[in-house]
Amino acid sequence: MVKIQEIQIGALIIGSLYWHDSELRSEWRREHLRLEAKQLVKAPIRYGRRSKGWGMSYTMVFSMNLVSENLYGRAIFVPYNKPVYNFEDLVRRAKQLWAAESNNEHSTHISARNGWGRVALLENQNHPMPYEFRTNWAKYVAAEVGYSKIDTAVGEEKVVDKSGFLRIPWPKFNSSSDLKANALLTAVTNPTTNKNRQYPSSKEIADAWKNSDDEQHVDYFRKNRLHGIETFQDIEIQDELQDLLK
Repeated sequence: MVKIQEIQIGALIIGSLYWHDSELRSEWRREHLRLEAKQLVKAPIRYGRRSKGWGMSYTMVFSMNLVSENLYGRAIFVPYNKPVYNFEDLVRRAKQLWAAESNNEHSTHISARNGWGRVALLENQNHPMPYEFRTNWAKYVAAEVGYSKIDTAVGEEKVVDKSGFLRIPWPKFNSSSDLKANALLTAVTNPTTNKNRQYPSSKEIADAWKNSDDEQHVDYFRKNRLHGIETFQDIEIQDELQDLLK
């Protein structure tokens, strides 16, 4: 009898995917995640992508520059409510995540055709997945149109490698405890840098909310903070937004 190996996976979440109350995202969280077991973890994240859905204000991105600078914020790890038993199951989870991230219930992909984002896999090197999972994931990613269109700031390494793996360090929820998972699925979006390919300053980030056509767009920042999702710039941004956050 062939032994079936259970692969424990989780979701690494930044931004509104964790708290936005759209029907699709709410259902994804409810049907697939163990929300009661969430953990806040260190992650190299920043505000760096302009979003039409948030009035052209900035949403969160992962950044390899922050890894080298040791500037970490806090993201959320949530375990899936069921393990993965085969590669097809892993791909199905990735498609469900991308449908929730892109707010498109009809999506059958793990990335945007025009390259603005994709689902990446982060493997626990202390408890790795079977070899065939890694090789099959790389083959699957290679066939996804637009997956590899990953933008960066000037001089910055791509946060996702050509095989579809997130390159940040494995997150921990304190200085010594390892997350109980073999791998994490996460949505990775491209940053919107300036003409010099640099990330926005804290003031520029705050000004984007101030200049938004809807004061409710600042809820993106407010609700991230409410749920413990933070960046290294949050205090500076909050100081700039004092009047708007009242």
